Amino acid sequence: MTTQQKALAAPILVEAQDGIFFIHNSKNPTPAKVSPYINQSAGDTVALTVTANNNSLTVRVEVTKEDLGKPIAFDIAKKIFEDGFKEGNTATLHYKVIPVGSGGSGQSESLTVRLVY
Repeated sequence: MTTQQKALAAPILVEAQDGIFFIHNSKNPTPAKVSPYINQSAGDTVALTVTANNNSLTVRVEVTKEDLGKPIAFDIAKKIFEDGFKEGNTATLHYKVIPVGSGGSGQSESLTVRLVY
């Protein structure tokens, strides 16, 4: 019997509050972060994908020795939240870890926030 691998924690959209992201108050670029994860290694690639208003953006960061045990910071262009905005839209963020070497990749839980201008 194999044990099921626990999904990675959802990313954090730093300026979101209680599941709501206020676009007009946000910084450009908008900060997001990924918490440290099990077996984190220098050379891993973390790919954060943001989907909002029928647009998608993926930002990749390679983990360094200095990143180990610390949250990994991402800068998201505010434009992804603004382009095609309609009241009631949501944004979804998730990330994938591509380990250095031959290990398999892992997918995170998703974070969904309501967009308010």
